[in-house]
Amino acid sequence: MNSAVTTHTGTTELQAVGAEALAAELRAQIRGEVRFDAGSRALYATDASNYRQVPIGVVIPKDVDDVVNAVAACRRYGAPILARGAVRALLDSAVTLQWL
Repeated sequence: MNSAVTTHTGTTELQAVGAEALAAELRAQIRGEVRFDAGSRALYATDASNYRQVPIGVVIPKDVDDVVNAVAACRRYGAPILARGAVRALLDSAVTLQWL
């Protein structure tokens, strides 16, 4: 799959401990990549617009089960989700106020 699920800070910002616990749960359940390091988060902080919001973390799923498990884990932790994939134009405004 060529998409990413990103957890994003915003008005429902997760505490650091919650983010670490979420990352650990995702790593245990996801076959794809789980990235909560600063560099990966910075890569997904922008789209082609002027907006910049640093995500809590990034999940790059390998299959549909990864997506289902990531959504379930984020729901348990109250982490907002933004699914990013192919866009129609450079200014698709994929960055919002809150997302995973």
